[in-house]
Amino acid sequence: YAYMSEFFVAWYSEAQYERAQFHYRLFGDHWWATWIMLICNGLIPQLFWFRYFRRHLLIMWIISIFVNIGMWFERFNIFVQSLEHDFLPTNWDYFVPSIYDVGMIIMSFGVFFTALESEFGWTRSQTSSGFTLMVLGYGISAMVAGRITDRHTARPVLLGSALLAGPSIALCSTVGTLPQFQMLLFLTGLGSGALLSAPTSTVQRWFYNRPRSGIALATVMAGVGAGGLVFSPLINYLIDVVGWRNAFVIAGGIFLVAVTAAGLIIRPVPLSAHVASACGARERTISPTRALVRSPRFLLLTGIMSVSVFGFQAVNVHLVPMVTDTGIAAATAAAALGLSGGFSIAGRLACGLLSERLGWERTFALSQAGVASALLLLAVTTHVWMLYVVVGLYGFSQGARAVAVTGTMGRLFGMHAIGELTGIVMAFAQLSGAAGPYAAGYIHDALGSYWAMLMALGVAYVVSAGLILGFLAGPSVRRVCRPSRPLTL
Repeated sequence: YAYMSEFFVAWYSEAQYERAQFHYRLFGDHWWATWIMLICNGLIPQLFWFRYFRRHLLIMWIISIFVNIGMWFERFNIFVQSLEHDFLPTNWDYFVPSIYDVGMIIMSFGVFFTALESEFGWTRSQTSSGFTLMVLGYGISAMVAGRITDRHTARPVLLGSALLAGPSIALCSTVGTLPQFQMLLFLTGLGSGALLSAPTSTVQRWFYNRPRSGIALATVMAGVGAGGLVFSPLINYLIDVVGWRNAFVIAGGIFLVAVTAAGLIIRPVPLSAHVASACGARERTISPTRALVRSPRFLLLTGIMSVSVFGFQAVNVHLVPMVTDTGIAAATAAAALGLSGGFSIAGRLACGLLSERLGWERTFALSQAGVASALLLLAVTTHVWMLYVVVGLYGFSQGARAVAVTGTMGRLFGMHAIGELTGIVMAFAQLSGAAGPYAAGYIHDALGSYWAMLMALGVAYVVSAGLILGFLAGPSVRRVCRPSRPLTL
């Protein structure tokens, strides 16, 4: 009703400038932002007219995510379109997001990049070194946190994460030298690495051998993508209002309070899940973690994920120049990169539903095939409509892949050491991904285009899908388990 009122008043006023402004929003340079806003905020909530949708908790949650996306684009329309196309034609311009704007959407810490450069005069390589050390600390922490979660519970892991990373983030407000900044970000990585392996392993144990276990895992993983959409604009706002030093303090406080609350609220895994885990271990004679890590299936899964994250990082960093080389505007390319994050959330949620019907391995293979199709299509993309098809398929498939690999590990290796195994895979994948952007740039400089790299990555994803179906798919964990003697827990 509110949107209809705005357009009606613009028409009824008979003011040609007001009419032109609203016509520009619908059919101008950023028409896609207006229509996303109208669909997410106006059309999708109409499903609540049907009793089934407004009484289904999961559907209500999914619709709320779309409404949040729509509200973000509403702010985009209010600020960007109003400023770039106001009532004075001499002031008209075209908004082109910079690399820093894109960074603020992708990762919250990227918001601090420009402020630190201007404050201390550091080069980009010097500033980036701190974030590289944070990734290194993250990889180490993910393995250790997963191991502790396997042997105890997620509560001490999350509380330790809050006490280490929260103050480290806040202390970044006091930095005066580069080594100090690097040390604090390394400690931040050591603390934040627990935020993936601990929650995912816990939710898998909670819903082990239960209906809709895939939906539960997908919901947790969707929070990873949704968090970036919420906190990146928030931290950017804080930097503008209170400065980057105070923004670090507030960000550290938010991390400390939120993760501490999660650690206190999280409940121990129910007894039935422990029994199921122990039964699965008895019937499949699960080996110690060291033997699992050396098993062919685990090595193959780690290799597939290393290639996947390598390609993900390479494409994400170079997507804008890839597209502009074909003659498409840089603003359109940057907008497409931002939209891929929204499609990623939808892919994570859909993965849970697909896994209930296809199984984790086939869903994993399907997501890899989807990424391959997107990359091969990107290699021949020359029109804007093709770009949006690529972005939709690519973001959706990458989101589904992030969930499917975690579910695949749980099905292949059981719950015996799922946290530690998840941490090991993600650590190696992150280290491989760090080389992706450099390799993509080197190939472009040597050959003069990204075509060869996109084709090679597309083929690699296709091969990985085949390897998943050929060597990972198959019976692994039984659904029903009757131990031969009572279990001691």
